[in-house]
Amino acid sequence: MLKPRIFAIAGAALILLAAGAASLLGKDGTGSHALSGAATVVDERTLQIGGDMAHLWGLEPLADAGQARETLATLVADKPVWCTPITPSEHAAMRCFVANENIAVLLLARGEARTPGTLRGGEKDWVRSYKAAEAHAQHAHLGVWHE
Repeated sequence: MLKPRIFAIAGAALILLAAGAASLLGKDGTGSHALSGAATVVDERTLQIGGDMAHLWGLEPLADAGQARETLATLVADKPVWCTPITPSEHAAMRCFVANENIAVLLLARGEARTPGTLRGGEKDWVRSYKAAEAHAQHAHLGVWHE
């Protein structure tokens, strides 16, 4: 009679340990928490959600970022934003979404951003989408690609 009770207690303890470990690791399991909520624009590549910063991954700084910042502010105004970290670092670069659209891709497609020459991971769909959005803006002469 004692053995089933010991197994039940041990099983419950394992579940509690797993739950505690999951909360320490964060929602995404990397050590960095995914973010969601109302966002304010810090600069053309950074959002603040609550007290946390979300640095948009895959964008390089622009010399004249005023229009990009305005576009970003319009994209996130009065809309819920959610972000997932690329890496587990404290200042993680993130992929952020509004209305299920990747914000960086939206900026790239409008010519309001550029990808860095070092952008790697072309086998990943999301990296291909960044490059395709930038190519669209370049061929359409939008934003930074305007001649």
